[in-house]
Amino acid sequence: MKLRKDKIIVVVQERIYVYNFSDLRLVDAVDTYDNPKGLCAVSNDNVPIMACLDKKKGQVKIINYETNKNTQIDAHTSGISCLSLNFNGSLLATASDKGTIIKIFSTADPTVL
Repeated sequence: MKLRKDKIIVVVQERIYVYNFSDLRLVDAVDTYDNPKGLCAVSNDNVPIMACLDKKKGQVKIINYETNKNTQIDAHTSGISCLSLNFNGSLLATASDKGTIIKIFSTADPTVL
């Protein structure tokens, strides 16, 4: 599935839904950790990448819809308060609930930069 501008992303407490805009057909559902802030980031370039909370506290899931590759990152030991992708989806920034550290990861190779 390609994540393009013709998709609608709906973030609820413990799941993210991706729909086709044209016919509202569900094309993906991603289970997440408790997500009352609705944290989710999508690349704005032609690279179809989405970053969201994974199923465990402090983990982030990166989904590359072009390659159908899912990557899990153990970003923080505490919860995550913010996450963001850069324009082309090559970098992910995360901040912990503690507010003490911000980490930058490569989305191609989930290592801290």
